[in-house]
This record gives sequence, structure tokens and C-alpha cells, in this order.
Amino acid sequence: MPPHPISRRRDANRYVSERLRELRAERGLSQREAGELLTRASGSKWTFQAVSRAELCRGTYIRRWSVDDLYTLATTFDVPVSYFLPNEVPPGRGPAVEASVLRQVFVEDMG
Repeated sequence: MPPHPISRRRDANRYVSERLRELRAERGLSQREAGELLTRASGSKWTFQAVSRAELCRGTYIRRWSVDDLYTLATTFDVPVSYFLPNEVPPGRGPAVEASVLRQVFVEDMG
């Protein structure tokens, strides 16, 4: 399934949540099973409720994913970190823009 486009920086966190939900479902994992895998990979407790809330990302609750979170998700599910990032690249710019896009999405937006 191709990544979904996003239209605003603040939607990047929602995008990560959607990709987590899609990946978990593709792998045939329950939220409890995904939580157990994430707990082992991160050293932090991931209950099925934590996975559910991370995937939900609706209404007033939007999880703010950190770089550590993205790394944990990627290593847990054996996908590149870029799996959880939007594919949008500004017109006239190539793949080298990824670092600056990351900075805008995950650092500047938090300020």
C-alpha cells in the first residue's frame, strides 16, 4: 500500500499513527502482540491500550512521535524509518531534503 500524502506539518504525527495501524494489521498482529514486541524493543511498557491510543490519533489527542519512537517502530517491525515518513518533497527538491523536512515536521512544529 503506498504512503498517504499529508497536507500540513502537524499531520505528520497522524501519518505515523496511520502507518503503525496499517503495518500492524498487515502483519496480522493484535494490539497486545504489537505492544509486547514494542516493549521488548524499547524497554518501555507498551500495553495494548498504549498501542490503541498511538494508532487512534483522533480528535484532540495527537501523539507526538519522537525520533526514538520512529527508530523503535522501524526496528521492531523491520522496516526503514522512512516507512513512517510522508513521501512529500517540495517542488524542485530531491531526496536530500529529507533531513530538513524531518526537522520541520518533528522539531519546528513542537515549538
